[in-house]
Amino acid sequence: MEADPAADLTMAWSGPAGASLSWTETGISAGNTGNIGSIKQSRLDVATSSGVGIVATGSAVRPAGVLRVAGTGGTFRLRWAQTVSSGTPTIIKAGSWVRLTRIV
Repeated sequence: MEADPAADLTMAWSGPAGASLSWTETGISAGNTGNIGSIKQSRLDVATSSGVGIVATGSAVRPAGVLRVAGTGGTFRLRWAQTVSSGTPTIIKAGSWVRLTRIV
């Protein structure tokens, strides 16, 4: 992904009724404008948003977690936005993906 380093990225998830998600964002700490810095790995719930640092030329953010669903169907969705408003667009690049593995 690419963005204005001052804008950073805030992510959260939404899921169907009864779904629970324990996740971490796994990215550099928000406010970091270089390729080095602290790695952020908070323990978050499905609707809890979290910000990570973005560098202009490309950043990797590797969210991971465990999703549990109940009997209600619905959409599981990544929600994201710039943490700080910027005229420079935040781009999640083509080819980005999320993998879900069913555990029985």
